[in-house]
Parts: sequence; C-alpha cells; structure tokens
Amino acid sequence: MKRTISIILSCTLAVLAIGITVTGLIGEHRCHRERLCRGIDVQVPDYPVYRFVCQDDVISIVSEEYGASLNRPVDSVNTHRIEQVLLGKGVIKDCIAYFTNDGILHIEAWQSTPVAALKFTDAEYYLDSKGNCFPVKEDWCKNTIKVYGMREFTNTVWNKRIAAMAQWIKNDPRWQPLVEKLVCDDNGNISVYIKGKNELFLIGQPTGYEKKFGRIGRYIDKIGSYKEYDSVNVKYKGQIVCK
Repeated sequence: MKRTISIILSCTLAVLAIGITVTGLIGEHRCHRERLCRGIDVQVPDYPVYRFVCQDDVISIVSEEYGASLNRPVDSVNTHRIEQVLLGKGVIKDCIAYFTNDGILHIEAWQSTPVAALKFTDAEYYLDSKGNCFPVKEDWCKNTIKVYGMREFTNTVWNKRIAAMAQWIKNDPRWQPLVEKLVCDDNGNISVYIKGKNELFLIGQPTGYEKKFGRIGRYIDKIGSYKEYDSVNVKYKGQIVCK
C-alpha cells in the first residue's frame, strides 16, 4: 500500500514539475515575444574619413525601404532584411544589425572606398572598386583618380572597367604618382594626362590598360626624353602612334 502511495506521489510531483516548467517556458516565450524595440543605435565608424553616409542617412534608408522598427516586437524585426536593404546601397560596403537584451536595435555600417572621382558637365559622383557609383557630398576625396568628361557617360560595364583601372593605377608604384587625370569622351574612350608631360596619351576604352600603360612607359623612357609630340596613341597592340 505504501509503495502504491509513493508511486502516486512521485507521479504527481513529476506532473507538477513538468507543468511548472512548461508554464515557465510559455511565460518566457510570451515575454520575449512582447519585448519591444526601445531604440535604434547607429554607428558609422569610418564616417570621419569619407563622410558619404552619416547616422541619420542610415536611419532614413532603413525607415524608407524597410519600415519602422521602434515599438515593434523584437521578433518581428528582421535584422537580416535590414542588412540587405543597406547593402543594396552602393555607398555601403558592409553592415551588421542586431538586438541587445535591452531591446535596442544596433546597426553598424561601413562606407565604400572611392577609387575614382567622375566629374562631368552636369554630374559628379564617385566609383568604388566594384563600379558602384554614389553622389559627391563634399570636396573630392584625396587619393582617387580624377576622370573628367563633357557629357555624363553612365554605363554599368564601363563603370566597372574604369573603377578597375583606377584601382590598378592606385596600386601601381610607378603610375600612382604620375597620373594627373583621365579625360573621357562621349563614347567612353580615355585619354591620360601624365604629370610633367605635355602629351595627351590616348588609350581608348578602359580595357587592357596594363599593356597600354606599358607602351606609355616605353614612350616616356625611349622617345619622350628627347622629343615631344601633341598626342601619343597606345590603343593598338604593338604600336605607338605619335602625332
């Protein structure tokens, strides 16, 4: 009899323990579900360097393209989607969004690094290394290749090519200090101005630029040291055409 009562008590206690545990889990889950977004903290660590995107810009982008987050349940705010929205802007190269236990949504964003500054008659913008373009807000950044043109030439493929060429020039120990600027015609053909030289170097489309700059180097080393021309065409393989 005593054994039967002991078993009944044990089962009863086990059921009560399970009930308490389940109730606690439900309460905890309900509390988590009801935890609201109490604020948004935005950090742009490299803002002092480029000043393309400030904290208010990030908040505006999220508000306009994702929606309001304040006072919403934390579980209903999709931080991954917020990251995707911000990364969809060429001016932002990396970001992270997450909640802390106090219900604050934290967003950290890093700006794209400009490699070329494009200045046309009616437009000015920067290109990053991937060819993403974004508007100029302040003075042109230092250490970027300057590209000038009479008419805005916007083409995704061309942007990527000119950005790649600008990045290559920036990383090349010979040409980085020598290239003064690039000039683009209405068809996207590029002319190069070299510091200390009066010649106009014609390279055409921004493709095969390593070999084209190699021909410019041969001209400077073997011809330009004793004779000067108005223009030097290095567009074609194996040829340097001087006029």
